[in-house]
Formats: sequence, structure tokens, C-alpha cells
Amino acid sequence: MSSKLQITSTYERRNINKAIINKPPVERFAFNLSFLTPDKKYNLEGKQVEKKHRLKLLNKIYSLSQRDIVELVSHDDKRNGLEQIPESEMRDLRIDPVFKRTRYNSCEENYWVFRLSNQGRVIGKKYKNIFYIMSIDTKFKQYNHGS
Repeated sequence: MSSKLQITSTYERRNINKAIINKPPVERFAFNLSFLTPDKKYNLEGKQVEKKHRLKLLNKIYSLSQRDIVELVSHDDKRNGLEQIPESEMRDLRIDPVFKRTRYNSCEENYWVFRLSNQGRVIGKKYKNIFYIMSIDTKFKQYNHGS
């Protein structure tokens, strides 16, 4: 009993004078709050992060999650994107011990910051498309803001 195997090609001959350039897929951030600092001055349990800050944070996370990561990290205007802060410039930041043990070394070297307009800054670590929110600085004390 002989069976014949027929191979068909799914290759279509296209106009070879035309280059087809596909746009890369949009990559967006997933925001993670599970490793927020245990320091109540900079987390959601303390009194320094008020209701207005929480609302601004939620709105900002929503806004940032709608945009491409490449656009956010390369944005010239730091009010609308993310800015990188070297670890050496960070002050008074207590890192969640579980994060330090399990994820810290996998993240990029420096911290990333986004602004809550004039209400504060959110400091985090980035691993691929995950933005780990580490601290909410409503008093502008965790690094020099250039003012």
C-alpha cells in the first residue's frame, strides 16, 4: 500500500519590487502595586497620600497604560512620560523585603519616575513591560527635583 504525500506551498509570489514593513506591536505597561514600600510616608496606608493623590494616581496609571512603552520612556517632556533616576540619587526609599529578595535583581538598574502633575511623583522599577510602583512621593523628598 503506497500513499502519496502531497506538499503544497502557502508561499505566494508577491511583487518583489515592493518592501513590506510591518509596524511592531504596541507594548504597554502593566502596573503592579503589590510591592509598595512599607514606609507609611510613601505608601497608600499612610496619611500623606491623600484621596486626591489616589485619584490622580489612578488616572495617571490609566493614561500611561494606554500608550506604548517606547513612547513613554523616550518622551522629551517628563510631564507626559517617564524619567530615569539613578539609584545613587534616591533618598529615604525603603524597598519591600520580598521585592528585594525576589525581583530587584531582574529589574533595570535605575528607578523610573512618573509625575502626578504638581501633586507628587511615583517611583518604580521596571522589568520588561511591568512597572513595579515602589513609592508615592507627595512631599518631593525622595530625590532632588531640581527646584
